[in-house]
Amino acid sequence: MAKKLPTLWPLQPHTAAKHTILKRYLQSWMPIMTLGWNYNKRAVIWDGFAGPGEYSGGEDGSPIIMLKEAIDYLNNFSDHEPQLRFIFVEPDKNRFENLCSKIIGLFDNGVNIKDGVIIPNDYNFIRIYTVQNKFESFSKEFLKTMNGRMAPCFAFIDPFGFKDTPYYLIKKIAENNRSEVFINFMYEDINRFLKLPSLQEHYHKLFGTSEWIEILDHLEDFSAKERRYFLHKLYKEQLHAAGFQYVISFEMKNEKNATEYFLYYGTNHIKGLEKMKDAMWAVDNSGAYTFSDYEAKQSQLRFIEFDEPDLNVLAEEIHSNFRGQKVECVTVKDFVVTDTVFRRSKHSTAALKILESNGAMKVYNRKKHGFPDYVTLEFL
Repeated sequence: MAKKLPTLWPLQPHTAAKHTILKRYLQSWMPIMTLGWNYNKRAVIWDGFAGPGEYSGGEDGSPIIMLKEAIDYLNNFSDHEPQLRFIFVEPDKNRFENLCSKIIGLFDNGVNIKDGVIIPNDYNFIRIYTVQNKFESFSKEFLKTMNGRMAPCFAFIDPFGFKDTPYYLIKKIAENNRSEVFINFMYEDINRFLKLPSLQEHYHKLFGTSEWIEILDHLEDFSAKERRYFLHKLYKEQLHAAGFQYVISFEMKNEKNATEYFLYYGTNHIKGLEKMKDAMWAVDNSGAYTFSDYEAKQSQLRFIEFDEPDLNVLAEEIHSNFRGQKVECVTVKDFVVTDTVFRRSKHSTAALKILESNGAMKVYNRKKHGFPDYVTLEFL
């Protein structure tokens, strides 16, 4: 299993990359969830494995990153009072106490603590719930209490191993159509211990199906790549089965350039998928959706700069899918978000320019330069 860590531990490059994705996504998510179609202006941000709030080098942990993003957001919307609810769950006593201290110290003008809930004096429409408990124990009771009435929720589920993230809880979160998950699927541990009979029940709980057992019959036949593909695909399919219409993943590799874990994002809203893809491209602008500690240290860079992707590839994908059709431009842009590795905002327009310039596409009803959603595109 995952090794026991001290109260504070060093920040690894892939963790910093993960936090960049988290930060970039929350910058987009908070306004959408509180200024968009959510008339109650309430949103829940839930960190199921919150940790101590910092690393041994003083870097911020995920709860502090979340709160700092909320503060920046609220400071930019002084006339708007979204009801942000934060839930930070951490079972370890020392880490929990350190986390609470970091949260309280974040607010210069102090906080009011009422019934265990932290309320910043400068942001009294924020509520911060800190819970010293295991993720499964807390989540089971919390979701039962909510009974499907939860506000739009972003659940960050980032465990140390794989025994504490049972599928039934992910499925329960998905019952709320406005909930999203960002899950750390601990591939390295999962793959390493597949043969252990004592862990079979944990694998059943993790996947929510016995289909994973199929790989045991092929352990000697499957290459490492085939095993990774099988387990990655199975968990993605299970997230779809849980109720998430859109699922995307990002691969994190360790110092040996081997897969450490996958980050899975699940949502029912194409706008969320679009913004998460944007956040992932901020870490890997090659379109491979991968970050490697090995490559980061080899280059002596925090993040690696890749060449821009070949957008002729996207142009070909669009043309192949829509050839012989007349469709609104928004339909094509949605296709780019849901069916390709590329981004809506940056890549769609460039690919459509390629198609128009080489005569593979005609544009109708265009009133201004570019490719607004309303124009009609005919693919020849």
